[in-house]
Amino acid sequence: MFSGREALDALGCCYLRSSATVGIEPPPVLLRGVNAGVQVGWLRNTFARQCQPGMSTLEVVQQIIKPATEARKCRYVALLDQHVVGRARAFSSHTWKAPIHDLIAAITHVMPDDAFVWIDIFAVLQWPVPEQAVDLDFRSVVQACGALILVAVHVPEIAALTIEEAQAQGNVPDAAKQLCAFFRVWCLVEIAAALEAKLPVVMLVGGSRIGGDIPAALPPPGPVAATGGAEIADPADPDSSPFTLEFIPNPSMLNRLYWLIDITRAAATVEADRERILAEVASSPGTEAVNSLARGAAAGSEIYMHERELLAAVLGDGAPLAALEEPARSRALRCAAAGGLMRPLKVLLEAHGGSGLDLEVRLSAKQM
Repeated sequence: MFSGREALDALGCCYLRSSATVGIEPPPVLLRGVNAGVQVGWLRNTFARQCQPGMSTLEVVQQIIKPATEARKCRYVALLDQHVVGRARAFSSHTWKAPIHDLIAAITHVMPDDAFVWIDIFAVLQWPVPEQAVDLDFRSVVQACGALILVAVHVPEIAALTIEEAQAQGNVPDAAKQLCAFFRVWCLVEIAAALEAKLPVVMLVGGSRIGGDIPAALPPPGPVAATGGAEIADPADPDSSPFTLEFIPNPSMLNRLYWLIDITRAAATVEADRERILAEVASSPGTEAVNSLARGAAAGSEIYMHERELLAAVLGDGAPLAALEEPARSRALRCAAAGGLMRPLKVLLEAHGGSGLDLEVRLSAKQM
């Protein structure tokens, strides 16, 4: 007969135990769902270096995640140092055909190194075991995280459309649609979950810029690197240059994307999933409600995507925004007012005592 711990091992679960109470074995804390977030600093400084430039998220799953978890049929978080895994503050929504470095760069654009983010490739069992069904309840995870980061790769074919073509919902190649989150039904249902819970949604469109060295060999998963900065040199090669990863916003397709967003036209790999999800969304919160939120996120991101401090405040970290001085403070005010971002506006008003800012906010909204 299995003990409780052996049963969890058999299911591929990762868990933490506390030794605070001597003689009493506390129940395990399962690292799944919202508790299977990964540390942003580890994501950028360690895992990003394991991925070759140009690798899609799908290729990362095939070449890194599945080989590492095959023996135990476990979640990838089960292989990591416990300090690298924790309760996620944001849920990342993305497509597997897009480059993995774009996803990582976008997350680090808006979250500090000590925060935790939920990413499906680490938190979801990638093997067809019974417990996998629990991991696929993304709606509850989105709502438990408290915020949604939607990452979409820039698609030149969409940017090249005329407004008339975009309004007519035509001329977007299927291959291009697979790269953009707004054409994938799973991403839109994650937006629906955020809408139902009235959670903040941050949308980032663009790409990544990589600097420094990436090792040719893929090191095994391990603990977080002993650095909180944006750069880390390869510890195995003292002469290697620091590895850097930067998100480059690209808003040029957003005014076209606004007209193309329609959840009823979104695709899924499995048609049965698509039909089921659309039926659920139609029931609650409603197709047009999801379309409206997605269009709003697209329109807003064009205004404030470059404002890192502003977006960090949307996700709950108001300190960088509160520390801004002129002229950056006024620019952030204008962007927050134009985008209807109430949490950052509150941070700025509280940080500066509200003196003269109420009028400035109203004027900023009119000027944008």
